[in-house]
Amino acid sequence: MSNLIKVVGWATLILTFVLLPAFPEIACTAVIVAMIASIPFLVRDLRRGAKISRAQWMVLIATGLLVLALVPTTSAADNFVVLLALLPIPLSIALTALLSRLQGSLSLKTLSSLALCGAALAAAISAYDVYVRGLSRGGFLTMNPIHMGDIAAILGFFALAGLLVDRWQQRTFLVAGPVVALLAVLWTGSRGPLVAMLGLAALTLVYFVAVGIPQKRRKPMALTASMALVVVLGHGLSTGWLASVRGIDQFMNLAGGNAEAVDSSTQIRLWLYEGAWNAFLASPIYGHGAGFVEAAAVYMLPNNISGWDHLHSDLADFAAFAGVMGLAAYFLLLASPLVAALERPANTRAATFYLALVLSAGSFAMGLTNAVLGILTLTVLFSVSLAVLPLVNVEREASESE
Repeated sequence: MSNLIKVVGWATLILTFVLLPAFPEIACTAVIVAMIASIPFLVRDLRRGAKISRAQWMVLIATGLLVLALVPTTSAADNFVVLLALLPIPLSIALTALLSRLQGSLSLKTLSSLALCGAALAAAISAYDVYVRGLSRGGFLTMNPIHMGDIAAILGFFALAGLLVDRWQQRTFLVAGPVVALLAVLWTGSRGPLVAMLGLAALTLVYFVAVGIPQKRRKPMALTASMALVVVLGHGLSTGWLASVRGIDQFMNLAGGNAEAVDSSTQIRLWLYEGAWNAFLASPIYGHGAGFVEAAAVYMLPNNISGWDHLHSDLADFAAFAGVMGLAAYFLLLASPLVAALERPANTRAATFYLALVLSAGSFAMGLTNAVLGILTLTVLFSVSLAVLPLVNVEREASESE
């Protein structure tokens, strides 16, 4: 029985961190089945005295808030089916119980290596679409290009966590993570993940300088990295290259007050956000429930557009869906990985908190311009990552004497 549990656990991790870009439907279905099968392990652990962690309580409270928000807006029980899109997140609590049976064999090096393989696979699929199939955007072979870019970005930066422990020199290959992720994002032509990657790169630089680099090398490396950043940004601005990057060009047009210059995709998003904001103002406490997209369409007049599954922003979706209660639930979910990492022992906190930062900040940044939580592939990646954070076996943190 113990061998079967280990097989299920490792299969769940490989499906999520490696094979998700290639087989999204199979991977998500299998992972959710594994999550449901994990419930007896959670029940057994609770009976034996195990406690629900603070991060897990945050997930349960967020789920409860969404359920409560649906009550005033629901006329039929089947309206609660909308919450199934987020079901993997509370199920992550049960998955943690199952993965704990791996008995510490899930090391940070292994997790980082799996994530690197997943990012590389996303890049390979995107390149195949562009260079072999002749498509203008990669990722269509298996999923929406934006979702492919989102997955690649998270996995690419996850790979760097393996550099935050002793003997990091033996695994410098992990720096390829963000590189292959960037290639995947560029080939998908996805603007949200591209802009989010710039933020994750800056966040990673600051974090590595603060906690991941030996004290005696922090100042010179920080100075060098800062100068390199200034040179790159200066060159990009002076030559006009930065303003021409798909996604950044739209941001700069909006920031400069040139709203007429935005493309049709950006304009549609602006209309959706306008509808979401007005829908939120119309029902600020508990939102509009399962019909939140239709409600937003009404409130975006005279630019009424319909036929969307979501409002292309997590903030817009949660606000229109469940009002203030929804936004509170959203930020509780985003903060739960950070709390899970902080609950780790101090000598393993630096690496796991970096993983949590990438997961939370990346999900938030990419969720600004397209849905993340509620999209099955991305929700599964978020949920399994959340389940892993309390368990990953961190080799000794990088020492100051290196």
